[in-house]
Amino acid sequence: MIRYPDISPTLFEFGPFKIRWYGLMYVLGFLSAYFLIPRQTRARRLGLQGKALQDFLSYLAVGLIVGARLGYVLFYQYPNLGDYLRHPLEIIAIWHGGMSFHGGLLGALLAGMLFSRNRGLSFWDLADAAILPAPIGLGLGRLGNFINGELFGRPTDVPWAMVFPGGGPVPRHPSQLYEAFLEGLVLFFFLWFIRNRPFRPGSLVCLFFGGYGVLRFFVEFFRAPADRSLLAPDLHGPDPVRWNDPVRVFPVVSAPREGRERGELRKGVFNPGQRSRSASRPRAGGAHSKSLRRKRFSRRKSLGSPLQ
Repeated sequence: MIRYPDISPTLFEFGPFKIRWYGLMYVLGFLSAYFLIPRQTRARRLGLQGKALQDFLSYLAVGLIVGARLGYVLFYQYPNLGDYLRHPLEIIAIWHGGMSFHGGLLGALLAGMLFSRNRGLSFWDLADAAILPAPIGLGLGRLGNFINGELFGRPTDVPWAMVFPGGGPVPRHPSQLYEAFLEGLVLFFFLWFIRNRPFRPGSLVCLFFGGYGVLRFFVEFFRAPADRSLLAPDLHGPDPVRWNDPVRVFPVVSAPREGRERGELRKGVFNPGQRSRSASRPRAGGAHSKSLRRKRFSRRKSLGSPLQ
């Protein structure tokens, strides 16, 4: 077991002013976008350099931060939504923690669509240029989660397990580091090596989401299930099925198929040895049906067709 490096979430503070590690990760993510986006051929064709690039990143920053915070409040804090409505300033209190990847993604997409429309640019070409530094931002965000001691993994006895302050006395997977490596470095280098290939517009975005989905699905086997939310509904009482948990999702998704394999129907139990009336009748298009059509045709031919 490795000792968890208990790092303070606050990088430094000056009176009421505080700089947190997690906020610094956002800044580093946008800095990586500022240096990586202009290095792409498609970005230069779109004119994403200098002032235009700064304007684009401003759009993205506002959309991502606002979307991530609203997504957290709506998706993960909906049982407490009434408290947020009674204290609306808490909705924008990002320094209290709580950002949603899903909300940030939607906010960034809307900001990109607005920017492309205002500048008369192709949205998919713009999205392909902007998606390249996204894994860097994801990886840095997971490092921020690790420093905050949140979103840790499941209990385990692997040699590199850690005891997280908020995870009880049991050693756990440092799943934040798994995600930082896979969704950050691995996915970034994959996109970097294919960035200048002659793909159709939007292909790089699709490859990002496909790669992210596969890697995230893999890491979910090691990550502790998240709290119940709109994205993880409580379907079975005190033990909710969490849709970001593949171990629990698979039996639920495969349950209808298992029922069909056992012959269970909604209106009773199907007995394979008992044939229904519809099963005893010959199918349309079978041998019996073909013979009837031949007889009718030969009869019409002998009598003469009125259409001739």
